[in-house]
Amino acid sequence: MGGPRRAKVLRRPEATAEPAPAGAPPAAGSVATEGRAAAMPPAATDWITLEEAAEILSASNVRFRPATIGSWARAGKVQSIKLGGRRFVRRGEIKALVAPPRRVRASDLQPGLFEELPD
Repeated sequence: MGGPRRAKVLRRPEATAEPAPAGAPPAAGSVATEGRAAAMPPAATDWITLEEAAEILSASNVRFRPATIGSWARAGKVQSIKLGGRRFVRRGEIKALVAPPRRVRASDLQPGLFEELPD
């Protein structure tokens, strides 16, 4: 019959792209968008591993093993998901554990909150 079959190599047609107008966002996958994603700070809603959570806590001189944080997650004390056998927790929840409590002055609250109610 013949020799081994060769797989076809599909190539993208060369794009004859015109330069983008000034002020337009860069195209997806371009070098400009990849660099911008790396420069953005991590969001509080990001899912992080238990090891990363332990590192965040240890940076604040609060030392916990990743297993301890995992037990908090299993108990429902911190929100978590499990993917591929690994558990992930929310970055914002871990940072909130070491953040100082918010202080609100009574004068900043609604004015009628501390008034006496009529009988």
